[in-house]
Amino acid sequence: MFKCEFPDEGVVPPNFDEGVDSDVLSNYLRELDGFTGSQIEICHEAPMDVPLVHHNNLIQLVNPVDTNRVPTSPQGPPARTNLEGIFKFKAEIDSKHTKRKKYLYSHRLNRIYVDVNVNFSVGFTWDASIFPGEAYIRATTVFSDVTQAEKRVERCYQHSHETANAPGKSRATIMNVLHSAREHGSPDVHYCGNPEQPDSWYSVLVRTPQPTELAYVFLCKSSCSSGINRRPIEIIFTLEDFKGEIYGRQVVGARVCSCPRRDIDRDEVAEGLPKTKRSAPQQETRAKKVKVETVEKDDAVIKLPAIGVVGRRTAILGLEVMLNMMEQKRDGLIANRLSTDTTSVIYNLDKSIANLIKHINQLKGQQQ
Repeated sequence: MFKCEFPDEGVVPPNFDEGVDSDVLSNYLRELDGFTGSQIEICHEAPMDVPLVHHNNLIQLVNPVDTNRVPTSPQGPPARTNLEGIFKFKAEIDSKHTKRKKYLYSHRLNRIYVDVNVNFSVGFTWDASIFPGEAYIRATTVFSDVTQAEKRVERCYQHSHETANAPGKSRATIMNVLHSAREHGSPDVHYCGNPEQPDSWYSVLVRTPQPTELAYVFLCKSSCSSGINRRPIEIIFTLEDFKGEIYGRQVVGARVCSCPRRDIDRDEVAEGLPKTKRSAPQQETRAKKVKVETVEKDDAVIKLPAIGVVGRRTAILGLEVMLNMMEQKRDGLIANRLSTDTTSVIYNLDKSIANLIKHINQLKGQQQ
């Protein structure tokens, strides 16, 4: 809480209903006759219910550290330039230890490769000794291409529909492609973004009193056709206070895929980088019992009857769900080569995928 005394004559206090900005406060006080810097007293008292109280030549302003408030959802495309700032903010992924986990990090590409629904951890550091109050770490997923930079990243129809009826989950939580690994309902985790406002960007916000390591999880793959749709993405990590003031920023690329090791090698070679020898994950010496399950073969090509669907959007979303499922199946077959007749199955999948894309584009063209 800030306290200052000043004469009554000719002084019109500014409107601090929306909170206190230290620069505005300083400029305002300097304009007061008879004001000296020694008249400011900073007190650490409990926040008041009323943000501004004016009585007996005394202004009392709420302490800016109010843990009951959280930063609002940012509007418009967020800035993407790295900013270490005066607090030396850094977001780090230790690539030396990721080989034993289900995600990999390419330091040369500054990109993490992780499968869907797999936790990955990020370490955050900053100078907490001089940071003004509790800190918030915001993680915002964005498209990295300039041509897609104005569009926000959302979960695909299929994956969002799976959790749409989950109790206690807001629409912002459901549509956010990146989640905290903490349980839903954790008091220090907030999911931001307004689905009704296209310029309100989805993000996950975690309050933390000190530098720490946080775990995240993607709920969609990069190949989800009605979501990320194979477009390159990045995660923007920002260090903020409770008002949403940004003090640090770091951008990390991301790819959500079934085979992180395959994709990281392919991308590094595509960028002209020499292939890195990565040791395979260490195998446990203890013998394990392997349970063999019989998987029903489902590779037949099914001819759908001519049916009518009410609503063009319904038809498009239904076709996109089928397209996404077949794309995921094809990626799995290519990565694992599950049987000797995989080539013919992949051929049928490619043919069906091409036909679905053709019909989806035709329906979308009729909307315009």
